[in-house]
Amino acid sequence: GVNHVGLKADTEAELGEIQDRLHAANRDTFDQPAAECCYAKSTKTWVRDPDQVAWETFVTHGQITHYGSDVAPQSD
Repeated sequence: GVNHVGLKADTEAELGEIQDRLHAANRDTFDQPAAECCYAKSTKTWVRDPDQVAWETFVTHGQITHYGSDVAPQSD
């Protein structure tokens, strides 16, 4: 199955617009302002769709020298 789906924003402002839309849709979100994953530093917001698939929305700020250990939050 699908582990998660990622949507990359180009800027912090674009990520903010996505976050605003998720909140306006009354979706439960999980914010990660300083995530390290896949050799990158990112700001992320996670949400789950009705089928409980995790959606990761993020903007990347730069690279890191290690892989990082960020994971999707667990569903209830």
